[in-house]
Amino acid sequence: MQPVRPVMTVMVLAVAGFLSGCWSAPDTPVNPQTVVGEYVFHADDSGAPHDPDRLTLRADGTYVLLHMPDGRPGSEERGKWQLFNDLGAPAIAFANFVHPILVRGKRLRLLVSDDLAQWYEKVR
Repeated sequence: MQPVRPVMTVMVLAVAGFLSGCWSAPDTPVNPQTVVGEYVFHADDSGAPHDPDRLTLRADGTYVLLHMPDGRPGSEERGKWQLFNDLGAPAIAFANFVHPILVRGKRLRLLVSDDLAQWYEKVR
């Protein structure tokens, strides 16, 4: 009966992995038209609140990053953004940072910090 236990463990892990899905492989192709739009900053860690900064990526290759202290418009950054592949994975560069692009169906995220579970999520 003991040989069944390792097989059952492997099966449970395989099913859990299948059901949880994966963010790394995009379901839709990533191109400039895909990433153009408005984004809001999100963080999974409720113990470390962060202001809901707003990012706009424009079709002309420019961006506007609006910092929102206490939820109100504050300082603003402007510059250029660039889409590229980072070792075969889509990524975007703006404000001197590179952000991996994670796509699942119609949801698109620009990863800020995987360790801190922070990202910009496309809202329009």
